[in-house]
Amino acid sequence: MRRKSPLLATATILLTCLLPLTAAAQDKPESPRPGQGPGGWSQFARGGAVYQFDADIEDDASFTVTRFNLEAGTGYRWNRQNSVSLALGYTYDGYSFAAGKEPGTFANEPWEDIHTFSLGIPIRYGINNDWSTFVIPSVRSTGESGASFSDTLTGGILGGFAYRFGDRLTIGPGIGIISQLEESATVIPILIINWKITDKLSLETGRGQAATLGPGLTLNYRANDTWSAAIGGRYEKLRFRLDSSAGNPDGIGEDSSFPLFASVTHRLNPKSSVSLIGGVELGGELRQEDEQGNRIASENYDPASACLAGLQTRYDKRIVDHPDCKKALEGCSWIPVCPEQLGGLPTPRPPADIIGGDGDDVLDGRARVLCDDGREVTEAFVRGAEMVLDIARRQQVTEVYLKARSPSCGVRKNGVTAALLRRHGFELREMG
Repeated sequence: MRRKSPLLATATILLTCLLPLTAAAQDKPESPRPGQGPGGWSQFARGGAVYQFDADIEDDASFTVTRFNLEAGTGYRWNRQNSVSLALGYTYDGYSFAAGKEPGTFANEPWEDIHTFSLGIPIRYGINNDWSTFVIPSVRSTGESGASFSDTLTGGILGGFAYRFGDRLTIGPGIGIISQLEESATVIPILIINWKITDKLSLETGRGQAATLGPGLTLNYRANDTWSAAIGGRYEKLRFRLDSSAGNPDGIGEDSSFPLFASVTHRLNPKSSVSLIGGVELGGELRQEDEQGNRIASENYDPASACLAGLQTRYDKRIVDHPDCKKALEGCSWIPVCPEQLGGLPTPRPPADIIGGDGDDVLDGRARVLCDDGREVTEAFVRGAEMVLDIARRQQVTEVYLKARSPSCGVRKNGVTAALLRRHGFELREMG
């Protein structure tokens, strides 16, 4: 569901306070620089706390997020070109949802506390004085409290090459391949750059946070030895396994966005610094899916046919308002569904009807569903009915409101979806 902001039509205001704490020499993830230098062991630790203010979602509902991140590790550097490190990380994302004037998909706590544990092994190698390479294999566990640990694991690898054109510019291509929970691996391009535009201004590949898919870019301004400022952006995607005992057991939640940020950093000493960051999130989206990665509704809703709710799902694309249905649903949590759209049929679409029986006959293979143009859509009708049944079961539905005279939803007509829901004991109400 797209987030909305009262200040920007497609953005959410994000204010963060990040407090990095560096316990020892920090291996900053910039492009490797050639040349020899002292080697040896080093350790690092950094952490941050983030609070995201109210982000509006559907029907005046909103949510806030409290985030905490801690990362620590150790590494060995043979020289400035060659090093290997081990980094361990933990991130907590605490979501709080608030219902609006009307019930909605994400209004009633679809998830709460998300925990991410990560392990990475950054390796850097200097091929010669000009060429260098890096590779970062990693494994991660991301899940809500109560999720099965074995179902939260993903892995990935980032790698690339960089060429040093001189003391002011190192640049090269990189790529990341990251597995995802219940979907294909994500492949992301990476620009590796360390460009000292002036003595104070530089453009660098930025460091990614725990929820970041790709490090992004950062423009830095160094005012003096203790104060610096930066602006940057990146793509963030937090995808996690849901509680195995909640309303959508072992399902998938996702929060993705394109944050743009500005920061001011004060270096306390050569080994520690404090940063204050503010920004805006563009194109934010929340998703919830079942355990196979199929997009579904969240929380305990009483499904109603989407065309009854005044949405554009009818076969003829007309929006028909049904005030009686809306009145009946007042005070209830509900979600609109259209079995024909869920089954894969477009809007608009040719009108269809059951030939040779009713919905029960279609389910038993004795009848078909044909469009006016003669095209058979039986499979789509059955598939959509099964998806509605799956949603109703998972959300522990008590009543189902269906559109009269529909080959899918008609109760007296005994449409395909109505027949399947009736077989499984759901209480059906016909309207419109």
